Amino acid sequence: KQQEIKYGSVRNGTTSAFFEKSNVTVFQHMWAVMQRSSSEVFFTSNDEGVAKVRSSKGKYAFFIESTKNEYVNERRPCDTMKVGSDLDSKGYGIATRLGSDLSEAIDIIVTSLRESGFMDKLKQRWWYERSECSLTAKDKRFSELSLSSVTGLFYIFLFGIILSCVIAFSEFLITAKAESEKLQISFREILRIKMIENMVGITISAQKQVEFGRIENDFHDHPNHDEQNEIIEQYTEYQLQKPQSDV
Repeated sequence: KQQEIKYGSVRNGTTSAFFEKSNVTVFQHMWAVMQRSSSEVFFTSNDEGVAKVRSSKGKYAFFIESTKNEYVNERRPCDTMKVGSDLDSKGYGIATRLGSDLSEAIDIIVTSLRESGFMDKLKQRWWYERSECSLTAKDKRFSELSLSSVTGLFYIFLFGIILSCVIAFSEFLITAKAESEKLQISFREILRIKMIENMVGITISAQKQVEFGRIENDFHDHPNHDEQNEIIEQYTEYQLQKPQSDV
């Protein structure tokens, strides 16, 4: 519901009719906003609307048919660009007198030209190959749009990473607290053991040592060597007795 940038179209054109007759809530709201400033946002031709865009310093957006939009963007002074996807899909046609023999003949020829790719080649030739805008200028416009478009995605991605870390750490603390109460081992000692377990795989190493009756203390420099060895052995036996799905 921004109000800084005004927007409009050709008065009584197909684009304004699209907004006026739309059943989509967003488009209905946009039409109401345009109506409130009709003298400032509606124009009698596309050229007037494009001129308004160029003189507004980014404070006005003009809704225009995509074909005309793409053509204007390739003309000097190369200071306009298309933003977002098309609102609607329409085509151009050739009008003939009702019942004219030309109608069917033109349909056949136009269909043939479209299927052969000739129409696309014409557009490529007159819109882009004869563009008055350098690739550098166009790349600059599109890169600015791309950067602004992905900024929001970057923040969402960063928030997801932070949230995942918080959840994982909370789960780690909850699990450690539960094991501390079950084994009657201090919460601090459980945290120390689980840190070793997560970093160097103490559970797998201890499992092999238990099988041979050799429990070795990874905290060999701890002042209470025997006590630490007993704690690790108790924790290891607890891990080995847990169901596979809980490990």
